[in-house]
Amino acid sequence: MRALELLKGAQDKPVPPKSGISREPSPIPPERHPSERKEPEVPEVEQLPDIDPDCVFVYYDRDGDGRLSKDEFLNALRAMGACPNTADFEDVCQKLGSNLDHKALHEAWKKLFRQRPTSDKLIAQFRGLSQEGMIDKNVLRFLATNYGERLNEDEVNELLKLAKPDSDGQIDLEHLANALMPALPQAHKHK
Repeated sequence: MRALELLKGAQDKPVPPKSGISREPSPIPPERHPSERKEPEVPEVEQLPDIDPDCVFVYYDRDGDGRLSKDEFLNALRAMGACPNTADFEDVCQKLGSNLDHKALHEAWKKLFRQRPTSDKLIAQFRGLSQEGMIDKNVLRFLATNYGERLNEDEVNELLKLAKPDSDGQIDLEHLANALMPALPQAHKHK
C-alpha cells in the first residue's frame, strides 16, 4: 500500500530525461494539446462500503484488551480499504490520542476512507508523465525511489511485479491503477 502513497504525491514531480535523449519536449498531437484538453472529473468516495468495523477491530485486537497498537490500527484501517499516507495517519492518531479503541477505528476509517484515491485519480496524476496511457518502468522506479515516501528496493520490485511491464518495459497506467486500487468487495454485517 505504500505504493499508493507514492502515487498520490507524484503528480507534479519532474522526471529527468534519460541520458542521450533530448531535453526538448516531444510534440503533443493537436487533439491532446493541454489547452484543449479537459481533465476528467474524478468522483470523490462518498459512501463507505458495507464493512463492520467492530469485526475488523476484534480481528486485529490480538491481545483482547480493547485497544490497538498503532501498527494494528494502521493494518485494520488498510484492511477496511483506507490507504492513508504517513502524515494523514499520524495526524489522525494524534487527534485520537492513545486510546485506539473500536470507536477510534470507526472514526478514523470514516475520515481516511473518503480520502482514498480512485483508480481514475491515479491515472490523472500520471497523465503528464505518460504517452498514450503508458509509462516506462524505469520512470516509475525513479519516482518510487526518489519522491514522496520513498520505497525500498523490495517494495519497488513488488510494485513493478504488480504493474506487469510489457516486453518494452512499458506499463499500462490503467492496469496499474486498477491493480493498486481494486474495487472493494461488499461485506455483509453480522448482527
